[in-house]
Amino acid sequence: MASRDALLSVRSLNVSFAGAQARIDAVRDVSFDAHSGEVLAIIGESGSGKSTLARALIGMVQPTSGTIRLDGAAIAASARRRPRAVRRRIGMVFQDSGGAFDPRFSVRRILLEPLLLLGDAAPAEREASIERLLDDVGLSLSLADRLPHELSGGQRQRLGIARALASSPDLLICDEAVSALDVSVQAQILNLLDELQTRRRLTLIFITHDLGVVEYLADRIGVMHRGRLVEIGPAPQILNDPRHSYTRGMLTLAAPPAE
Repeated sequence: MASRDALLSVRSLNVSFAGAQARIDAVRDVSFDAHSGEVLAIIGESGSGKSTLARALIGMVQPTSGTIRLDGAAIAASARRRPRAVRRRIGMVFQDSGGAFDPRFSVRRILLEPLLLLGDAAPAEREASIERLLDDVGLSLSLADRLPHELSGGQRQRLGIARALASSPDLLICDEAVSALDVSVQAQILNLLDELQTRRRLTLIFITHDLGVVEYLADRIGVMHRGRLVEIGPAPQILNDPRHSYTRGMLTLAAPPAE
């Protein structure tokens, strides 16, 4: 049963795919709660199932079994079957800012799409909504007619965040949202997410393999290994006193060498 303040509750979630020789169990019996207003980081190495989990939560991947609840109410596994009122409450920021947009669409068109599909802004208010979204992520309205390839990597990721926020979601899922950026730009995007999460009172699920990012942002941490959530708890406990051997190994590999 979900805790009373859980915005998102996941129970016994499984995701399998047909492989060349056998089925691949990408997510295996995963259960957790994401509490209102918290930052929950999901960490694990490449292939651990964390990105598949993110896509199952947003409705892009069909779970084999299990339930996803939003504010205690079960929601459909597929985004297409979710009511508009549910879809607008969950936003997602993807890793590949270059491939996340239609290259033919301008910045204005990219932000207009979710406003038309999920937002409530009247036609006369849409330009003002676009300007507010750009301002929220530190972009100028002067970029509105540019195409994605005319933006820097950091600007494209800011645009991806703005698009995810267009429907004023309660839950924002970030799938390796800074891993493709250089270190200085990573810090800027992390600061932006931290500020937006506080100001908008977002529940943030942050998928990453970077323990430095986790230490900066997370209230709680879940650790995935071979499709399973092997450990979850408050960030200080996971980082300083992990219970699972896989978590201890990750921390050892990430630790700076002794001088």
